[in-house]
Amino acid sequence: MLLLATAMGGSLLQLPVLGWFTQIAVLAAALRGFFAVPLEPATACAAVMLFATTLCIVPAGIILARLGGITLRDAARGSSAQRTA
Repeated sequence: MLLLATAMGGSLLQLPVLGWFTQIAVLAAALRGFFAVPLEPATACAAVMLFATTLCIVPAGIILARLGGITLRDAARGSSAQRTA
């Protein structure tokens, strides 16, 4: 629970270009601070946790959108049409 709460807190501190790296750094720092894990395993664990909690849904979403008949071009056209309206 402590690691998940820290991961959620790290997602609130995202920088514009370095978003995922700040999440990994915050979670690795939490692992080092709370559990005294060395830097390399803490960073690896943080990267795997980022993938497991946020990035693993992207391929499934793309596959389901494709099965539903939605392409990325259609989604981009729809979002650009909403911005101009």
